[in-house]
Amino acid sequence: MAAIYRKMYYRKLPLTCCIAVTISLLAAYAAFAQGRTVTMKCKKVLHDTQAKKIEAGITPKHVLWICESKGLVIFENNQLASLTLWYLWDDTVKNGKEQGAGHGYGIYTFADGSTMTYKFESNTPNHKIKTFYYDLKGTSVITEGTGRYKGIKGTGTYTAKVISPGDEIFVEETLTYTLP
Repeated sequence: MAAIYRKMYYRKLPLTCCIAVTISLLAAYAAFAQGRTVTMKCKKVLHDTQAKKIEAGITPKHVLWICESKGLVIFENNQLASLTLWYLWDDTVKNGKEQGAGHGYGIYTFADGSTMTYKFESNTPNHKIKTFYYDLKGTSVITEGTGRYKGIKGTGTYTAKVISPGDEIFVEETLTYTLP
């Protein structure tokens, strides 16, 4: 009986060691990152999945958009996350040029179930109507997180290119955050 137990024990040993080493490395990283300011870059590819256009009526060609976008985020350390955004966009046309500003909220969801929630603001410089793409600039504030991002606080800056029609969005962002 003891021989059978030893045989079973040694078969499980490599798996047990791998799990223990993985847990130790994750704990060491978490301890290392706690209280430190971390800067991380990411790239996002998004697509508007819902968009509602409302004529504002304040001035001719003044439109409000309420939108939802979904997409993929690739962080510089090769982490992946899905992203959902909800935002309001205020669009005005003056003298043949379009100008807009928006604000909203987003949630990154990582493979391990951890999340990072943020709010953002953006604007466009004047651009000609019916251009193939236009640029956005903006800032973000990380408001909360769950899992390994519980207690996170931070900020971000980003630039984006919006390809229209279809509102495909490519974003490059730098996030700076701290974990408790």
